[in-house]
Amino acid sequence: MQEGQIDFTYAAEQTVHAVVNVHTKTIVRQPDNPIMEWFYGDRYSNRPREEEGIGSGVIISADGYIITNNHVIENAENMK
Repeated sequence: MQEGQIDFTYAAEQTVHAVVNVHTKTIVRQPDNPIMEWFYGDRYSNRPREEEGIGSGVIISADGYIITNNHVIENAENMK
């Protein structure tokens, strides 16, 4: 390691087992667009559809509290 660089090896070894996947489901609607509906019909209607997302988080306590970034869970209907 070069002089002046910080060694994160210890911190990484202590936390690598605390990183988790965060799966989300969100219900979204297409904005109304009459031109697209005219060309594509019901396939482009304003029906709700489910979007799935995935991100990461870190377990911060023994009882399972997880922290993650807001953009991972924003507007989520369901998280696991």
